Amino acid sequence: MQHILVTPGQEVRQDAQGHIWAPTAANHQSDDTEEITTRPDLLADAALVRLQSMLPDHPLVWDRVMLAARPVPQDGLPVIGACGPAGLFAAVMHSGVTLAAITAELLAPQVMNATLSNAQSALAAPFTPDRFQSG
Repeated sequence: MQHILVTPGQEVRQDAQGHIWAPTAANHQSDDTEEITTRPDLLADAALVRLQSMLPDHPLVWDRVMLAARPVPQDGLPVIGACGPAGLFAAVMHSGVTLAAITAELLAPQVMNATLSNAQSALAAPFTPDRFQSG
């Protein structure tokens, strides 16, 4: 597969070595679970059933289950911009793939010490790291 496949019940992608990667949670984009209460092997078995129905001509077995923390900022919105000592910038979000182009457009001028256009400034304003500063 050359692309990420997104269906109502499962997302899946294939890496250059031919391995298939898929989250064990169906519709994981909307999954806000904070605690895993089901054994990982049972989650993998359920994901494999969903994958096998999508790829019926290809016998599949799961190899391993890994825990991956998604970078979701505290308020659920992306964090884009200068965030610490001079020269340190952040670009943290969930769904970096779909937001990569606009993130680059907003962050690159900042990294290069250029001025953002008025439109860029308006787009970037809700996502700056300083929104987490108290005081």
